[in-house]
Amino acid sequence: MNNKGFRDYAKSRGIYLWEVAIELGVCQATVTRKLRFPMSESDEKKYRNAVDKIYKRKNGFRTEKSSNSYLLENIKDILSEHIGEENAIKSKEISTVLGLPLEDTQFLTRQLIKNALEKFKIPVVSSVNGYFIPKNEDELKSYNMQMQKRINGIENRRRKINANYNKWIKQNVG
Repeated sequence: MNNKGFRDYAKSRGIYLWEVAIELGVCQATVTRKLRFPMSESDEKKYRNAVDKIYKRKNGFRTEKSSNSYLLENIKDILSEHIGEENAIKSKEISTVLGLPLEDTQFLTRQLIKNALEKFKIPVVSSVNGYFIPKNEDELKSYNMQMQKRINGIENRRRKINANYNKWIKQNVG
């Protein structure tokens, strides 16, 4: 079996290949294909470093080092590695890496992300692809335009509801 040393290394630490894939920002199939053939020293080092980071986060989470603060540190570390929209990470992936419960809306993880952004002043933005640090002004501009569209949409809805309410009151109450 190719890369048995790496596979044993990850297994001995309780790390699954899908976790390595998330850490490296690739899909699990990419990791599996990579492991079919002998890796270069630099690739093996990169993969082992990914295992070490995951192991550290998992073990840190289990030892209750002021749990919320430690989670925020881990989230900061995770988000700091996702620069550029092409490297975005979904809140569900962050939940999985940290061992948090998987929910429909990932409310807990999203709240922790928000708290980490405020605490560490990380310029993380989000898109349909997930969370990431903009790699250039264009990505930041795109995010700002997306947010402005949402703000405009909310404001339009608020105006319509108020107008409809006033019309409804006149017709039905007075």
